[in-house]
Amino acid sequence: AEAVKKSDIAAVRLDVSSALRSIGLVMTVSCAVIFVTAPHIAAVVMAGASSTDIHGLSEVIQMYILALIPYGMLFVIQRTFFAYDDTRTPFFFTVLQISLFAAGSFVVAFTVPTTSIAASLALAFTISTLVQVVVGLVVLSRKTGGFEGKRVAISHLRYALALVPTILVGWLLLSTNFAANYVESFAAALVSFVVIAAAMCLTFLVTLYLSRSEELTLVVTQLRKRFGRI
Repeated sequence: AEAVKKSDIAAVRLDVSSALRSIGLVMTVSCAVIFVTAPHIAAVVMAGASSTDIHGLSEVIQMYILALIPYGMLFVIQRTFFAYDDTRTPFFFTVLQISLFAAGSFVVAFTVPTTSIAASLALAFTISTLVQVVVGLVVLSRKTGGFEGKRVAISHLRYALALVPTILVGWLLLSTNFAANYVESFAAALVSFVVIAAAMCLTFLVTLYLSRSEELTLVVTQLRKRFGRI
């Protein structure tokens, strides 16, 4: 917002790029952790429910959480337009998202089996959000004259590569008897979720550290500044 007030377009581009890359890092690892541990999260939320109900909720969580990364980008896009006192543009691409989701909902209602409707609606929401973000990024790029799009794309590609060992660790832990007993009790589900989530986060961060990710340094610096004020 300060850069916009000063009409410093170079600073605006840098701020947008920095925000997209740092938020993308956090959203990427969060998305992976929640997707892999969705059955455990569902078991915690629905403690005492049947395995069928828990499985159904976990599928819904997984389909929704796929929208986490684009949703993080959407936050940056909207904030940038708001800094320009432009609320009309975000309104239009939000209408686009709602329209696509409504259309997808009709398709789901008439083509998907009843048992899969909830997960399919979640997927429709994710797809419509992804389209909304792509449109928002294109419009924002035209408004600012670009925001280091190549740099942002490379950073997210680095995150995707870091997910390979991260997800592998998650699936290996899921295959153990320790993680397989999550349906038995609330405590088992919670403990196994915490262990798997911690292991995946550590793997992701170590992988980025070894690849000398500047975004990891950026996020750590921001956290230090934030907590240093408390």
